[in-house]
Amino acid sequence: MNKIHIVFLTVIAAMTLVSCNQRRLDIPQKGVYAEEDFYKTDSDCEQALAAIYVDIRTLFMYYHFCVTELPGDDCYKGASGYKLDDCHTLMLSLFDDTHGYIRREFQKLYSIVYRANLVIDNFEGKESEVMRQAVAEAKTLRSWAYIYLIQLWGNPPIVDHVLRTSAEFQQPNADTDKLWEFVISSLDSAIESDVMQTKRDVTDKGAVRATREFAMALKGKAQVLSGDYAGAKETLWKVIDSGKYELIPSEQLAELFFSSKGNHNCESIFETNIVMDEENYKKVASSDEWYSYCAPRVDKLPLISGSFLRKYVDGWQYFQPTYSFLTDIIANEGTQSYRFKAWFYSYEDMQELGLVSFNSQRTSRTQELLDQMPADQPNPDLDTNTSKDHTGEMCGFWHRKLLMGPEEIFNGNASCDGVDRRYFRYAEVLLLYAEACAQLGETDGDGLVALNEIAKRAGAPTYSSLSMDNVKKEKRYEMWGEGTRYFDLVRWGDAAEALAEHWNVLPVFYGYQSGKSADDIDSDGRNIFSVYEVRLFDLKKFTGTSYNFEAGKHELMPYPGTELANNALLKQNPGW
Repeated sequence: MNKIHIVFLTVIAAMTLVSCNQRRLDIPQKGVYAEEDFYKTDSDCEQALAAIYVDIRTLFMYYHFCVTELPGDDCYKGASGYKLDDCHTLMLSLFDDTHGYIRREFQKLYSIVYRANLVIDNFEGKESEVMRQAVAEAKTLRSWAYIYLIQLWGNPPIVDHVLRTSAEFQQPNADTDKLWEFVISSLDSAIESDVMQTKRDVTDKGAVRATREFAMALKGKAQVLSGDYAGAKETLWKVIDSGKYELIPSEQLAELFFSSKGNHNCESIFETNIVMDEENYKKVASSDEWYSYCAPRVDKLPLISGSFLRKYVDGWQYFQPTYSFLTDIIANEGTQSYRFKAWFYSYEDMQELGLVSFNSQRTSRTQELLDQMPADQPNPDLDTNTSKDHTGEMCGFWHRKLLMGPEEIFNGNASCDGVDRRYFRYAEVLLLYAEACAQLGETDGDGLVALNEIAKRAGAPTYSSLSMDNVKKEKRYEMWGEGTRYFDLVRWGDAAEALAEHWNVLPVFYGYQSGKSADDIDSDGRNIFSVYEVRLFDLKKFTGTSYNFEAGKHELMPYPGTELANNALLKQNPGW
């Protein structure tokens, strides 16, 4: 008998290729339903749908952000030393088809597709409104997964039903245009079903599943990514004109952006939630350890109060802003804008919180080496894996944007929190709409209004005209750390230039320059790198290797070797 499993494409192949005695397979198992006995009732339908949402939440683990963010130019892996682990190989363009994180990303996205297809195959055409709504949501969530698959691999197979046999598993690469047609037609079907949840107004927090507005926003995004700017402009305007979303107010940006207080806030278009209580947290907690990966790493930092810090934050310090990103955003808006302060903790913030102080614990040997070193070359003897006199891949600013506060952690377990994971927000709709207008040659009008709405909320300078250069700049600042930058660089044709030589030099932060302090920082913070001690480490010179984006290769990820081995029709991407 067939059973319900968490299945990846590779797992499906393994199941179908293994030969064994059918009578042994038919031995009943405790706690396992036969497929023919399930998928019957509204309750069965809701359980099958809930499994898709669980898969989505567990996708947003550290490896997803490594795969989508680190190949770009705005995030370092973080302060754990220059070693070629899975994160650094992504960051330095040294990955291949055996990379574990790339394989997990591919498998998890197709797991979401599989679970969505289970709902669609078993409940489409049924009269129950619960089932009709579930099918519409499943088509929307499958489309969401495919948007990532297309951006990462370009031509992944179209799987529009549950694969059950070895022959069915042999799926060829799909044409990219056909993939976008598949995504958009699936979203149209969901939108036109007229059974999805919809927000009542901007204050409504009751629409907690994939809504009709989310499906429309996703369709607009797919249209922008596929080059249908006129269609995108029309679709995205419907979301904007609905009046059901608005940006979080400037003054509340840091408080509400990534916290339980901000769950289902006015800007959030799609998020997954979880009930965190004594009964639930050990069984269905987030299990993604997101807090641990973003939080400052105490064993790499000179602490003012180690015991206090360990109560407050103790993590791996992943996903930190790059020197080039910081210099650009600081030149644009300084360090005191609402956005900058919500996105990052400064060195001064860390000291004020009682967490970190470099100069006060700088050893005499470190100071001696600093005095002897050329300004542009830190001494490699200062090992970033062990020293607490400085921190590598850091510029004096710590990731705050997606770092929840310690009060969110449940029962002291960093894997358990009550903060919803947010996957699509209104700011991105405004930016996509502005881009669609700019791509159509518009220089003012509603596209400029949308772009300036983002800049104004940020506390940054607004724009006098709409252009792709301005859209690119504002989207880079606003969507930092949310997994869009690498994809944007590729589709705009900017990746080869932006990433040429980018990773050959990495920063090392030592605190303040000799004789300087926070008092020397201008009120807007624009001179901060003439006060901070940031040395640029020549990684290329040190290792003898050049770390570059290779045009014709790195625009797309390699298909995992395990998938190629099990699917003879799947062809590898160019250059791999």
